[in-house]
Amino acid sequence: MAGERAALLATDPPYGVELDHGWRDGVRQPRGAARSGGIMNDHRADWRAAYLLTAAPVAYVWHSALHGQG
Repeated sequence: MAGERAALLATDPPYGVELDHGWRDGVRQPRGAARSGGIMNDHRADWRAAYLLTAAPVAYVWHSALHGQG
């Protein structure tokens, strides 16, 4: 970023959704064309270590209420 600092962090990490694209196979695309399997780290619900990597003063974080901590 050529010395610039981020002013905003906006993120929607995959909080514990255990995503599987396989349901799309044959739905609006040819059978066998769907990506299968999950995505890396979608089982995680604690992303605090990742947020420490930014000094942005504002953060918009969308998350699952199922894994929210009060």
